[in-house]
Amino acid sequence: MRQHPRRIVRLTPAAGEASAELKEFLRRHVYSAEVLLEERKRVTAMLAELFGFFLEHPGRLPQPYSEQAAGEAPHRVVCDYIAGMTDRFASREHHRLTGLEPPHAPAKAAERRAIKQLLDREAHTAASAQRAFEHAWPTFAERSRARIMC
Repeated sequence: MRQHPRRIVRLTPAAGEASAELKEFLRRHVYSAEVLLEERKRVTAMLAELFGFFLEHPGRLPQPYSEQAAGEAPHRVVCDYIAGMTDRFASREHHRLTGLEPPHAPAKAAERRAIKQLLDREAHTAASAQRAFEHAWPTFAERSRARIMC
């Protein structure tokens, strides 16, 4: 399919427009929301501290990671270990291993309310984008079935 000279499956113009509107809404109001950017900075700093700690103390990694760090590139092993952590576990490990609180406290109730208010204010825009996409979807699905070649 990748060698085909042109796209075999694509969105209808209406579905493409709805998809673009939804993506723009998410970029402006969700991905770039000030409160979420602050949380992203906090988490990035915490993960960087965990990464630095385990690079300096590879023996503190759990088995089999500590063994792997002795024979492989330690930065790769540490990265793999941290990538498998849940948010909550990473926060607990950060505190346990470094004795430090995360760089900033997690979102407080007031911050969570601010996020909810931000999203509620923009809900009508999301609902409009969803309605446009749902309106375009049957046409998209119908045309997609017709364009799929076996």
